[in-house]
Amino acid sequence: MRGNPPVSFGKGATEKGRVIGTSLVPYFILRGWGAGNSILLPDTDMNDAEWIADLLRHGLLRPSFVPSVQERELRELTRHRTRLIEERSRVINRLQKVLEDANIKLAVVASDVMGKSARAMLSALLQDEVDPAVLSELALGKMRAKRETLEQALTGRLKPHHRFLTSRASRAY
Repeated sequence: MRGNPPVSFGKGATEKGRVIGTSLVPYFILRGWGAGNSILLPDTDMNDAEWIADLLRHGLLRPSFVPSVQERELRELTRHRTRLIEERSRVINRLQKVLEDANIKLAVVASDVMGKSARAMLSALLQDEVDPAVLSELALGKMRAKRETLEQALTGRLKPHHRFLTSRASRAY
């Protein structure tokens, strides 16, 4: 017969093992509830506890990592910051979608839709300024060179519901 014979641990639980040199290295497949019948997993909690204790006695379980208080606090702050950044991105994406729906292509010209120039233009749009020439004059810095393109990008129809959604997104930002 080729291979190594099965190795027995505890109360009749049979597990495949391999002999490497002089040491026996068993491998275990732990399956959760509802995974089907398994020789490895007993039927009751008491048998489960005994089986896990037996695994622990044989040094087959690794201890769980429990982070320190400072590390848990740092993880919580990091997760919170990540959620805030994700929410900010969602707000910007919703704003861009509303502007695209109104046929205002500000994102094509402005690399940052929530930059200083773009916010000034959005604020003017919310105050019923619809003339693209006037809106493009609000550009600052490098965007001033793109005024002609801005005029084309800001030609659209901002309806009342677009204004409402834009104002909500601007406040949420």
